[in-house]
Amino acid sequence: MSLRQKRKEELKEEIFRQSLRLFKEKGYDNVTVDEITRECGIAKGTFYNYFPKKEHVLLHLGLSQMDVFSASLEECRPDTDIKEKIEKIFSSLFVAFEKEWELMSLAVSEILRTNLISGQELETINHFTRSLAAMLAEAKEQGQLSAALNPQTAASTLISIYFHTLMVAISSNESTRLSAIFREHFDVIWNGLKP
Repeated sequence: MSLRQKRKEELKEEIFRQSLRLFKEKGYDNVTVDEITRECGIAKGTFYNYFPKKEHVLLHLGLSQMDVFSASLEECRPDTDIKEKIEKIFSSLFVAFEKEWELMSLAVSEILRTNLISGQELETINHFTRSLAAMLAEAKEQGQLSAALNPQTAASTLISIYFHTLMVAISSNESTRLSAIFREHFDVIWNGLKP
């Protein structure tokens, strides 16, 4: 990544974080793009270069999580056990939430409140599911997973556990337990429902 590209990414993250902070202080509906740009010390046009509308600030969370997923997948060695790979990827996804818990939980809450899970956010979720399904299909071909496994269904189930983990943590304000909550549910699926 070039220095210029790195600075652009840093500015986008700064706009995202400052926007979330303002949303927290004043409420999402009460914050204008003008206030965000003043707080960030940027021109309104600069804001729109990164986010076409105010709503896109919230949608950035899903896109940034997709970037984390991709980077985490690349960091795994090809011979990494599939269970270890899944746990590493999802743990990586929770890092941003754990670092900026209040802001990230606010972003998720606002996305749900404003019905933004449509369009771009839904496409991000679908892309995440397809990428995870491809990883699971490869592991299935290598004999690491059951031959009867449907990779798409398994990927959807893992994504469901991810969102369930976020909802439980947000509702109970337990940011430090994200990975543990995920692992508890993942282990049930991994081991199967045996009598």
